[in-house]
Amino acid sequence: MHKYRIQIPKTVEDSLRIDQENGDHLWGDALKTQVKNNSVTFKECNGDVYKLVGYKKVTADNGSHIFHVKLGEHFRRKARFVAYGHKIGR
Repeated sequence: MHKYRIQIPKTVEDSLRIDQENGDHLWGDALKTQVKNNSVTFKECNGDVYKLVGYKKVTADNGSHIFHVKLGEHFRRKARFVAYGHKIGR
């Protein structure tokens, strides 16, 4: 899939392959930024996580990465992890 003539990856592995083919690291940087920004979202728990109100375990099996290109930001690549809320269980 392409947007603005830029190839959009479907998986993390695909994004790394595209970066290698293009000789750049734009998608890799987008993934690093996404991980850095999400690290603020999570807190370490020293107790039983199942006692936390609203706790839901998020893994790579119940979510996926979404990739996007921002036109107004000089074709900046964006990546984010989206959990499938209807599949997340305890």
